Amino acid sequence: MKRLLEGYVDGNLTPVQKWTVEEQKEISDILVRTSLPVEIHRVMRSLKYLKYWKGSELRTFLNHISIPLLRGRIHDNEYRHFRLLYVGETMYKHSGPFQPYLPIPLKGNYNLLKG
Repeated sequence: MKRLLEGYVDGNLTPVQKWTVEEQKEISDILVRTSLPVEIHRVMRSLKYLKYWKGSELRTFLNHISIPLLRGRIHDNEYRHFRLLYVGETMYKHSGPFQPYLPIPLKGNYNLLKG
């Protein structure tokens, strides 16, 4: 997750297009202003401090902020792949009801991901 975000901020991930300074500022403002559930104790920091983000901030970004924030800010194919990552990670961490389905590859199962 951190490497992906660094790719958008620094432009060091080859197929990914770097965010402009204006886009980075807009995203940082949204991150800082986002109100999170009570059980999350660490507030989000600006993209300026991305290299200092803790694992809990990366988890919060992935689980609570990323899907609506990245829509329209990254290429459509990248967004589709990111949603696959999100769904796969969500299914993996909730081992109870999804456990029988984990071996099934998510490739091509876009009906689950429409949104």
